[in-house]
Amino acid sequence: MVQTQSKPILPVKMTLISLVFLLLSGCTSLSQGYLPEEQTNEPTSLPILGEWNQYMLVNQDFLYGGTFVVSEKDGSLEMHQSIRRDGTHVQMNSYSVNFIFTSGLTNVAYDYDREEWRFDSDWGSRGTGHFSLFKRTEDIYEGWSSQNDRNLTFNRWERPRKD
Repeated sequence: MVQTQSKPILPVKMTLISLVFLLLSGCTSLSQGYLPEEQTNEPTSLPILGEWNQYMLVNQDFLYGGTFVVSEKDGSLEMHQSIRRDGTHVQMNSYSVNFIFTSGLTNVAYDYDREEWRFDSDWGSRGTGHFSLFKRTEDIYEGWSSQNDRNLTFNRWERPRKD
């Protein structure tokens, strides 16, 4: 007859219970001092900073509307029409379409959650145009210019290609 020695179960259960208790009670101190800090979803730089070409959909063709620059100053976004080295504005091609030129761009904003770029354009005596553009790729945003809650022109904004 073989004799077996039984090991006590109580110390094993107590050890497991003690470990669980220590882990649970230590979570507060662990999260305060030993676990990495919580990360935010917002990147450190805005995806819309830089130079952009505007194209407007007219008669099933995208027509060039101008080149603009988005920058950040004192925590706010700014946007202006690009100026050539000779001091003149980059002019759009002449089309037989009645384009509205901007006198200034304001209320520039970016919504990270929706990947939406918004801004207003001063159209002088024609009022204010509102733009709402959504990210399609890293280098393309598309959406509508609108006024008085009415969509006017579909727009595509693209980063210029660097060949």
